[in-house]
Amino acid sequence: MKYALLFLLLLTIAGGAFAQRTVEGYYITQENDSVTVQMKVPAFLLGGINFKKLRKGVEAMDSLNGAKPITPVDVKRIGFVHKNDQYQLVSKPEKGGSLAFLQPVIVGPKASLYQYDQEVSSGMNHTTTQEFYTFERQDGTHLFLTNFASLSTFKEKLGAFYGSSPEVQQLINSSFEARRHIQRDIRKVVEAVNKS
Repeated sequence: MKYALLFLLLLTIAGGAFAQRTVEGYYITQENDSVTVQMKVPAFLLGGINFKKLRKGVEAMDSLNGAKPITPVDVKRIGFVHKNDQYQLVSKPEKGGSLAFLQPVIVGPKASLYQYDQEVSSGMNHTTTQEFYTFERQDGTHLFLTNFASLSTFKEKLGAFYGSSPEVQQLINSSFEARRHIQRDIRKVVEAVNKS
């Protein structure tokens, strides 16, 4: 009985490690061609999408080429539907310079914001969510920050990156006063840059 429970536990863990869902989707090639495919996306055992693994790529299946891996280096964007929810992810750099599929938060003419989340162990069986932000300027340069950064770091780095107009710099200086408002403040800054 003890071995049966251990075997069942190991089977569940292994199944969760290799879980995938087949979904209808598309990708946009580097040449801006749209290709409709079925995709195998990484998933959790109970059905949710595993975005941590998805950042690195998916497996696409079409009738002409069969199955092939699609990575952020290969394509500009992927999209798919899972349980009536539509997902679009774009190939953008993450901290360290490697490309990953990130979720667009704001895409504008002068400034864009992309994000991914990751569960981080903080000891004693407790996890917390760390949010990673990729900020993009019109010229294609990037800034990488995380919600674990200090409020003064947000002011300093965003001021240097986006603060070329006095109005945006004033907004940055008056923002990031409370950690619970980081998401709101980030959005306000990126939207203000696009309006300036």
